[in-house]
Amino acid sequence: MDHDENNSKCGCRLPRASSTASTSYTASGSREDLESIQSTTPPSPTVDLQISAHQLVPLRAVRTSVLLNIRKTAFERADGDRNGELYTLSEPVERIDEFISHSWNADKAAMMWTLTLRVNFCPAVTLSIFTTLLLAWFTYIDARVVTLIGILIFIITMFWGHRVVSGRLWPGWLKDASAADKMVFFDRCCIDQVDPIRKVAGIKSIGAYLNKCDSFLVLWSDDYFQRLWCVFELACFLKGSETMSKQRPLKLFMMPIQKLVFMWTVTAAVYWSVWAFTPPQWASLVDACMWMLQMKLVVLDDLGSRFTMGCCLTSVDFDSVECTEASDRKTIIELIKEWYGSLEAFQNYAQMMLTEVAKSTVVARERLTVDISCMSMPSIIYGLAFNDMTTPVTYTSRALIAVFLVGRLLKFFILSPQHPAASTTPKKLSARRRTCRILCYLSTALLSVCLDAGRRYYEQRRQAVSWAGSLRLISGCIFVLVAPLVTYGPSLSLLFEAKGCTCEALKLMLTESTGLPE
Repeated sequence: MDHDENNSKCGCRLPRASSTASTSYTASGSREDLESIQSTTPPSPTVDLQISAHQLVPLRAVRTSVLLNIRKTAFERADGDRNGELYTLSEPVERIDEFISHSWNADKAAMMWTLTLRVNFCPAVTLSIFTTLLLAWFTYIDARVVTLIGILIFIITMFWGHRVVSGRLWPGWLKDASAADKMVFFDRCCIDQVDPIRKVAGIKSIGAYLNKCDSFLVLWSDDYFQRLWCVFELACFLKGSETMSKQRPLKLFMMPIQKLVFMWTVTAAVYWSVWAFTPPQWASLVDACMWMLQMKLVVLDDLGSRFTMGCCLTSVDFDSVECTEASDRKTIIELIKEWYGSLEAFQNYAQMMLTEVAKSTVVARERLTVDISCMSMPSIIYGLAFNDMTTPVTYTSRALIAVFLVGRLLKFFILSPQHPAASTTPKKLSARRRTCRILCYLSTALLSVCLDAGRRYYEQRRQAVSWAGSLRLISGCIFVLVAPLVTYGPSLSLLFEAKGCTCEALKLMLTESTGLPE
């Protein structure tokens, strides 16, 4: 949550609670009591993390399925009437399943995709595969049409499946098992944005809310630690977790990686939908053109933000961190000093925790399995519809080789320690960037043509054995899923190798070749 960037929260003060303030109003939250608390100015600007949320304002949360239904509105700036409607979507709760912390400057599509993927992935995979197999094996529908139907079902369920999997539509014993029915704290829905008195009281309750959550979800973007309220939420959660008898998980989702998964899934869906209807004589040309377009949109255009993850993950500059209210800045910084002893101690502790979480979650087998399965689903649907995984295997092999080649080219031309950007003239650096980009496209096109030729040669040579088709289908599905799982983790680890550089230096080196703004 980033209060500074939301114009509906501008002017909200940092929570200042004392023993007197914390007991002067209750969960009933009458306006007179809230006004009396707002006017109370305790002598010491501290926050008591052990204050119950019910002593401040009623603890509220919004159901995940409800949040996904209004995800576009929730992540965009809204007027007073719309903010009032969002607040009515939340409901009083005793505890929160998850507290969502994010910057309002982060990529909106990546944040919405992350929440959607966590809820709708399993229903989308199950429904699309079941439908594809049913139509391909038990009907006489053209395989091209089956491919298109399967991909459409997968995409539609990925974005709107929560409307079906919500526990409200299932028996009570299934309700708690549904990820769509988790109660989460999302600032715009859970803090009254219309009534200024209740808004201030809700902001004052953040520390208590964090103590009432079972997990902490960070939607990390490269400007996360440039927002003081995001820093405060993380500091508050980490400090509060020290006193908990039960360890609460800190979940970290890197928005640059999630954007990669989103873009790859969408472009792969388009690729296989077009490829299914492409005449054989145009196959090589269409394949090369679409693959270069996918390389540009998915791999190169946003590569700069991925390479800066290593250095920006825990980079907190308290001198330049942004906060709308100067008084809030001073109070938050003093509070962090009181909790951790010094700002340096907090930075070291946060760096240790987030680095450990990043290494364990970004390349965790569960997370990689979901990401890779999501990106591979369009190709698997195509293979099941045509009862042949040769083309999807070729596609996957090309993707793995291309990503490896791009990584090597970037390290040689741009991130090479023998030719640092600081000691290179702008003209030479620009030439290196353009050379790297041209070689990426040429190698991608050449690789596409070679692998497509190999695929056609294999299809002409292979023997038509009855049982071999099923074996090739199963082995092809395994390869499409397992091969990226083995190589995707090391590829992500490459993104953190440049963590010794500053974010500014990396952006300077990667600007022209990745589409970052000048």
